[in-house]
Amino acid sequence: GEEECPICTEPYGPGEHRLALLNCGHGLCVGCLHQLLGTAPSASLGQVCCPLCRQKTPMLEWEICRLQEELLQADGPQGPPPPTP
Repeated sequence: GEEECPICTEPYGPGEHRLALLNCGHGLCVGCLHQLLGTAPSASLGQVCCPLCRQKTPMLEWEICRLQEELLQADGPQGPPPPTP
């Protein structure tokens, strides 16, 4: 459905699973978008290639920086929840 990321298939939500829309109209979660940015060859630095239709979406420097900051903040202590007695 439209309510989950096509890459990681996680439902959209707060933090790194927030919906990020590309210029082509396809969406993916912020976490996957960041991974796409991280794995992009330097030739396509500053743009994201849509994994669904291959259309490129330019990403400005400040957008990338903001994305990294947001992900760092969303990356709080992730562990199993404490067992309930």
